Amino acid sequence: MMKTSDIINLPNVITFLRVPLAFLWLAYYQDHGIQLGIIVVIILTDIIDGYLARKLRRVTDFGKIFDPICDKSISLFAFFCFYFLGKINGGQLFIFIARDVFIFMAVIFYLLFFRKYKIKWRARFLGKLTTAAQFLAIFAFTLSYDYFLELFILVFVFSFLSIMDYSLFFISSLKKREVVAE
Repeated sequence: MMKTSDIINLPNVITFLRVPLAFLWLAYYQDHGIQLGIIVVIILTDIIDGYLARKLRRVTDFGKIFDPICDKSISLFAFFCFYFLGKINGGQLFIFIARDVFIFMAVIFYLLFFRKYKIKWRARFLGKLTTAAQFLAIFAFTLSYDYFLELFILVFVFSFLSIMDYSLFFISSLKKREVVAE
């Protein structure tokens, strides 16, 4: 059973603050200066919450799940906003969100068919790089489009490598685990 202190602690509260910041970012879609400031705050809260969780020994199962959900929600939200504002097309939107959709489907697949293996999921380095590339793209697209192609390729490459990394981790974990009776 999860304790309240596992959910309501300083790092998780900081993580939660990213959600309303995403809506605030959209509210100022015509003021790029304010949007850039909000993106910087979002990025800083992503760094600070993880640091504080480790420093204060407040790393929780809830936080391990909640933090990446916030990251993915914000990036999906931003890329859909860019699409609806006409800043990216449907194919580009797909590339930007493909990894997150893949991970979502993989988690559902795991929960439906492989839960008995009790795999210990954790953040992967390539996943963190992909998230960083996505936030860099959001920052840059808000500022200007001068390096659109380069950022698009960067996010695509990191997304592809991240999908491969998570897939290999999952397969390797299944091979190492015995079925745990529930």
